[in-house]
Amino acid sequence: MASLLLFLPSIAIQAENQENMIRIKGSDTMLQAILSLGESFSTLQYPKKIRILVTGGGSGNGIAALLNGHTDIASTSRALTPQEEQMALKRFKKIPVDHVVALDAVTVFVHPSNPLRVISVENLAKIFGKNSPFRSWIQFAQAVPGCMNQEIVRISRKNNSGTYGFFRESLLGDQSQFVADLLTVEHSSDVVDQVAKSPCAIGYSSMAQENGQPVKTLCISTNGSLESACLYPIASTIYNHAYPFARSLHMYTLGTPSGLVQQFLDWVNSSQGRKIFGQAGFVSIPN
Repeated sequence: MASLLLFLPSIAIQAENQENMIRIKGSDTMLQAILSLGESFSTLQYPKKIRILVTGGGSGNGIAALLNGHTDIASTSRALTPQEEQMALKRFKKIPVDHVVALDAVTVFVHPSNPLRVISVENLAKIFGKNSPFRSWIQFAQAVPGCMNQEIVRISRKNNSGTYGFFRESLLGDQSQFVADLLTVEHSSDVVDQVAKSPCAIGYSSMAQENGQPVKTLCISTNGSLESACLYPIASTIYNHAYPFARSLHMYTLGTPSGLVQQFLDWVNSSQGRKIFGQAGFVSIPN
């Protein structure tokens, strides 16, 4: 019999017992890739009736579920903090095991009508930082066609998002905060949707979310605003971490996994699994 599979919020087919179930919760950035991985695993690798529950909600929610024993795998776009690792050890006497499954980059997007092409990390921090001196595109660079009042609209994920935490810490440091007037959205794809609709907008999200949307990816400079020194999020700059917002994508388990969970993670890290991550817009881990 062909393998049977449950995705939330997709199609539901009941399994017979808990031993044939994997629960995966966390990153919205990784959600579609994990759905594809689960479907491929069920169809090609596991010739039994199984149930795979895949839900998003953000990396923070996935980590909370893992630390409360409510998921088998937490999918996250950031690493666990030492405090989170200690909490797992205290509650379960197990250290979370990090399974790095792909590489990614947080990309900064603007509307195609925005004449800006290059931005320095320093100026990006001034736009998104708590005490931002910039309120207008004219004040920052030059007028943006179609932006009626020239007010900079900053699009962000919510603070339970791993992308939010990673970008804030990478850009501003772990003790600094974003500017108060962020326009926050629920999902990674919503950032790109909002930027595509608004000439006034600037936002950040995973490189995989561009996906043919009518937005412009900014080239990031770590050496002033020199165009010759800027970097785009491409495989080569992500592999060597030259791009300043390159990151790893993770699946965490409580202790060393076994059984069906281990088989699934082996599939994720196989050549077929890496190919699925590549097709989803991420950078596959080299062999």
